Amino acid sequence: MSITMSGFTTTTNIDSLTISISNISNKKDLVINNPFGQYYDSISAIYPELPYNQYFTNIISGSNKVTNISVTIEWFNQTKSIQFANQNLIMNPSTLKYTIEMTSYNFKSQLNTLQLVMSTLLESSKTKDICSSKQFVYGRFIKRALIDNNAKSIENVLLDSTFNPIESSYQSQSFIGIEIPNFKKSAKIDPDFSVLLSASTEDNNSICSKSNSSLSGTKIAGIVVGCTAFVAVVLISTIYIIRKKKQNSKFINNMNSNINNRKFGF
Repeated sequence: MSITMSGFTTTTNIDSLTISISNISNKKDLVINNPFGQYYDSISAIYPELPYNQYFTNIISGSNKVTNISVTIEWFNQTKSIQFANQNLIMNPSTLKYTIEMTSYNFKSQLNTLQLVMSTLLESSKTKDICSSKQFVYGRFIKRALIDNNAKSIENVLLDSTFNPIESSYQSQSFIGIEIPNFKKSAKIDPDFSVLLSASTEDNNSICSKSNSSLSGTKIAGIVVGCTAFVAVVLISTIYIIRKKKQNSKFINNMNSNINNRKFGF
């Protein structure tokens, strides 16, 4: 999906969007990992006039149970108010909104939950005299979801300490886990991302690369965000509710390997 913003072009690249299901025992052992293919079927290829992109895939969640997953991506150039899970949400200009829906999943226990892991990766073709920072993108992960058509509370966790996010002057990546409670028929979540147009070279969280160019790092940062590509990587893993919170190293290695083996395209 190509979007024009402030005279620049922002490309949303979905080629590397990936979903996988990991089954974890109550001892935090990885039982099975079912990776998905790299690509979704897109309704936009059939109806290019639609103001959004929609992608579909499915998984087998046990006993030949098919769980269908749809991801709808919409870009907002202007401020708009929307309703979700009994909340009024304001979509500001330069906001990318995701709507992720799942049909029934074959949980082995009513104590089981799902964790939806989203990775945002921003990358520019420029490598000199620019800055990157996680402040380039503001992710709003509201703590409400529609679970079996009822508004319920959910939890969101930052997973950068679990994974190895890419960080450089022209790349910035972050991992967020959205914990979805047990459901019988459907689950729907609605995160969104707002693009910020500048970053300070004085910010301790910024990573900068300088050259002899007459443009300052701060000005280039604004241009970089305007021309940035946005990639969403979605991985779904089955999480069991247990008292122990120690992360199993085998699970982490498998998840990292699955991500690192994917080639992001821009």
